[in-house]
Amino acid sequence: MSNWAILGLEPTGDTTAIRRAYARKLKAMDVDADPKGFMALRSALDLAVRQASEPEPQPIELTPGPAAALDSSPATDEIAEFWPSTAGELVSPVAERRPPASEPAVPFPPARTPKPVDDHEARFDRLAALLFVDDETAPPDRCALQEALRALLDHPDMEAIDLSARTEARLAEAIFHAVPRSDAILPLVVERFGWAPESRAIHARPLIVHLARRADDLAVLDQLSEPLHRWHAAFRLLQRPPPRRIGLRAWLGDAPQVAQLLADIRAHNPDLISALDTRHVALWDARLGARAEQVAKRSTSISWYGYLIGGWIALYAAHLTMSLSR
Repeated sequence: MSNWAILGLEPTGDTTAIRRAYARKLKAMDVDADPKGFMALRSALDLAVRQASEPEPQPIELTPGPAAALDSSPATDEIAEFWPSTAGELVSPVAERRPPASEPAVPFPPARTPKPVDDHEARFDRLAALLFVDDETAPPDRCALQEALRALLDHPDMEAIDLSARTEARLAEAIFHAVPRSDAILPLVVERFGWAPESRAIHARPLIVHLARRADDLAVLDQLSEPLHRWHAAFRLLQRPPPRRIGLRAWLGDAPQVAQLLADIRAHNPDLISALDTRHVALWDARLGARAEQVAKRSTSISWYGYLIGGWIALYAAHLTMSLSR
């Protein structure tokens, strides 16, 4: 059976389609119960990817070799007169030569025994099959993703430093390309490999910094979703479509929380603005901005009133002092 038949795919040069077909077949396979089937599927994937990435071979034109020229040369007949038993062997092409009957035939090399299934690779492929699916709109199975991740990370093979480093790099790439399906396992991976402290270092890897920030955003979202959080009401309010205008009751009750929530998000988690209704946020920004201008104007006018009253009091005190001194 050809590698394309094993993958259930027509011959193609699209490596993405090949990997999707592989993930679909792997998801329907029990690797532990059918190790030979997994080996065949993995070999079919490697061969298909290699064939898709290699250019098509060009036809090669064969030209007659020097032996063919000797066959047609006049010297052949002269040699055959003196050495008739060996002349044909000397001038005949190599393809037409045959070993003597007494010479033992070379046996075929023994068949290679199949290698044992790479358990680590199979566990990683099982996790990748849950991350990359054909229907990207389908909700992810959080429990299955977390179980597959624990099976990969908690295995004794991960104690090897080189294998752990390669797995960390592959997980970072897979999680980045599988967002938002990978959000279910991102906090676990960040905690396992210590990406949060690394993201604050000077020479941190850009991909690790991005994933650590996303994990922090997810943690803040979970906190804001708790009903007992002090900004929960303001968070839910800004997620809804905006009203035509902000009424007096909403302004008096929600303005402090909304102002504090927006200031904190913009200072520490600016990407969380995308989780709110942008029109509602713009409405509150306009209202809060107008209120801040009014407060600034009032404070300025109050300061001038203070200067005038202070000057009048100082003049009155000086007048009283002069009258008493007389």
